[in-house]
Parts: sequence; structure tokens; C-alpha cells
Amino acid sequence: MCYAELGNLIKAVESFDEVLNNCKQNCSPSIITIVNFGFGAGLSEKSMNSINQIFFQISLESSKKQNDSRYEIENLINLGTNERSLSNLKKSIEHLLEANDLAQRFRYTELQINIFKELYKAYNSINDFENAALFQTRYIQLKDSIYSGDLIKNLSSIQTNFEQRENLKTIRLSNENIKLKDEQLQRQRLQYLFIVLVAILIILLATVLIWANRKQHRHNAALSVANRVIEEQNKALTKTNEELDNRVQEKTRDLVLSNESLTQVNEELDNFIYRTSHDIRGPLVTLKGVCNVAMLDVKDELALDYMNRLDVTAGKLNSILTRLLFVNQINHAELVPTEIDLNALIDNIIKKERSQILPPNFSIEYDVNPSVKLISDRELVGVILENLIDNAIKFYNTSDRISPFVKIMIRKSGPKQVSIQVDDNGIGVNTGDKDQIFHLFVRASERSETGGIGLYLSKLSSQRLGGEITLRDTSIKGQRFLFSFRLILHRFSKRGVS
Repeated sequence: MCYAELGNLIKAVESFDEVLNNCKQNCSPSIITIVNFGFGAGLSEKSMNSINQIFFQISLESSKKQNDSRYEIENLINLGTNERSLSNLKKSIEHLLEANDLAQRFRYTELQINIFKELYKAYNSINDFENAALFQTRYIQLKDSIYSGDLIKNLSSIQTNFEQRENLKTIRLSNENIKLKDEQLQRQRLQYLFIVLVAILIILLATVLIWANRKQHRHNAALSVANRVIEEQNKALTKTNEELDNRVQEKTRDLVLSNESLTQVNEELDNFIYRTSHDIRGPLVTLKGVCNVAMLDVKDELALDYMNRLDVTAGKLNSILTRLLFVNQINHAELVPTEIDLNALIDNIIKKERSQILPPNFSIEYDVNPSVKLISDRELVGVILENLIDNAIKFYNTSDRISPFVKIMIRKSGPKQVSIQVDDNGIGVNTGDKDQIFHLFVRASERSETGGIGLYLSKLSSQRLGGEITLRDTSIKGQRFLFSFRLILHRFSKRGVS
């Protein structure tokens, strides 16, 4: 390193080669850092800046790996100086600013003098006179703070003061001996005083202990009384808890019995609906057949009108019985998860609705988001959509100034949820009927021909799918039904999904 700093490149190279030959492939990172820095420093003296950049760069990477901040700063300074000599002023400034940050962090004040000097030259070369003046000022201030004449005077003054202190030390020692004797006398007096104070304190402490002991006895007596009261209260509380446990057990037994009774009633109701629907359907079919035969034989127009009305009424009753059978089927059906093509499902429902008599200007629109990949029970989803669309068609607004419509929109309402929204501009539902329309046999309008079963079937189907159907808002402009349920139906049973 000395040869490199003196510019004797030949001697420096010989020395570094000897080092490398000695350690060969086992050279430590610190040796790699020093040798490459030495090569770079020696070449700098020969103005071989384009070559020594390589050595400084290798030394820099090695010093970073071993966290050698000193050599990291010196390599950055030399790289910045060489880049300036090669007219790469932007890179020069970057290296020097990085070196300045490290020097400030690790307090290498002497290195900062060189950094400020090189930054001043670099900024001056690119005509950035503001930064050049800033670093020139810092360079002067830092240099003056280290090498100023005042510092030399202070050093001389310190040396003189040291000699004076040595002379005074002998005098102070003799004075201290005198003080020690005085202090010994003073300590003896303090010891006597301390003994008296300790005796007084012992007497006070004994008095306090006696008083505290008596007070503790009184507290213990009061605590014993309180413990007896607490024990009595605990006994009363234990007795109350036992009574409560007995009541809870009785109520639990009553609840179990009530649940069993309710389950039995539900099963009997399902069985009753199933049997009633089947038992009534036979006579009803016979009645429709008789009406049809009578309409072929009877010629009286009034009688034909009666027969036709009777046939229509029988048809409505047959539709109600069919829907009642749906109730039983929905309650006992096994859910089968399959991928549902919602567009095809809605098209089939619309096709079925259009086969009936619709207003001439009635519009049915739907929009299914392509990202919705629904896996659920196709039959139950179809029941919900069909009843909601059929409900909107039945209760359309008959005003000539309004073009009736139904709009179906299907979107994701969450990562695992899908929502079906059905809007219409029909006659709407009264606010008082809003919470009742999903009950069995509840009709929101006299137009209902199915006895208020359609929306009940939708509600029942949504519960089987683990979802919820609501009437969100009603107004004179129509109504909106929103059905939210799971995007993927994982498990199925005869009683519902979990």
C-alpha cells in the first residue's frame, strides 16, 4: 500500500502479486478488498483511469460484502474522482454523494474533507454553481474546524495546564490529608448522631408495630364476620342456581317435546298437503272432463258461459293443487349441485311466459354477468326465477301511458355469493303487505290466481339453497325482488344446505 501511495507501481504490483501467490484461491475478502484498492490507487498515479476503475469497482463490491465502511467510502471517492477525470460527471456526483452519506453515518470526518472538495469540483464542472458553492463552504468550514490555528493554540494551552496541574497536585495532596482528619472527626460526630436517630426510629417503629397489630386484629375480626356473611350468601346462591338448573332442565325438556311435536305436525302437514292434493285432483279432473263434454253437447249460450267459467275455475284450482305439491316436493327433494346455464334457463322461462297472453308492449330483459359460474340445484333456482318473473308479469301496470317491463340482473355479490335482482314497473306492493307476501296463501292483489303460493315457493326454495329473498323497496313505480345465495352449492340433503 505504501508503494502504491508513493506511485511506485512496479514495487506495489510485485508486493500484491506475492500476497496473491501466498493465499492463491483461499484469499480472504479483506485481502481481495485491499489488493484491488492498491492496484487502483497505483494506477491512479499513472493516470490510467479507465483501467483502475475496474479495480476500484471490485474492491467496492468486496468491501460491501464484508461491511467494511472505511474502504467502501474510499473506493467511492476514487471512483467519483476517476469518473470526473473521464468527464462522466453524473456518475461522479452519484459516487461522491453515496460516499458522503456513509461518511456522515460512520463519522469519517477526514474523508468528508476530500468528498466535499471533489463534489465542489464536479458541480463546478457542470456549472451548478449553487451546489458547488455549498460544498466549497462545507469543505472550508470542516478543514478549518480540524486544522485551524486556534486548535494548535488550544493544544499548547492544554500542555501548559497539564504541567500546572501536576505542580498543584502535590499541594492538593497535603491539603487533602488535613481534610481527611477533619472528615474523620466529622464522621465520628455523625456516627453518634446516627446512633441516636436509629434508637429513636426503633422506638417509633415498635410503637407503630404495636398500633398496626391491634388494628390488624380489628380488621381480622371484621373480615371473619364478612366471610360468614359471604358463606351464607354463597349457600343461598348455590340453592338458587340449583333451582335455576332444574327450571332450565324442565324448560329444555319442554322445548325438546315442543320441537318433536312441531316436527310431527310439519310431517303431518306435508303428508296432508300431499294426500289432499292427490285426493282432490281426481274429482277435479273428472269435473273438467264433464265440463268439456257438456260444452260440446249444450247449445244454450248462457249454459255454455257457466260451463266455461266452471272449467276455468277448475283449471285455477288444479294450478293451486299443483303448486301445493311443489311445496311437498321442495321440502323433501335432494339438492343436486350442477353447473347452471343461466342464460338458457331464463330463455326457457321467458319462452314459457310468452306462450301465454301478454300485453303487446310488455318487455322482458335480462343481463347475466359472464363471471358468474353458478353451481347449484337447477330445479330450485328455476322455481325462484319462474315465480319472480311470473309475479312481475301478473301485476303489470295497465296504464296506457306506461310501457310495462321486467328486468332481470344476475351479479356476484361477494367472492362466494351471487345475487339475482328482478325489477318491474308494475302496481307494486303496499308497505303494510311487504312482510307478509312471502307467507302461504297471502295475496298482495286480487289479480293473484294461484292463491298466494308463488312467492311462498320462492321463499321456500331460497331457504333450501341457504339463501335469502327480500322485497327491497316498493313505490308507485314498481317493485324489486333480490335473491342472494351461494355461488357454489357444496353439500345437499333432504332438509337443506349448511
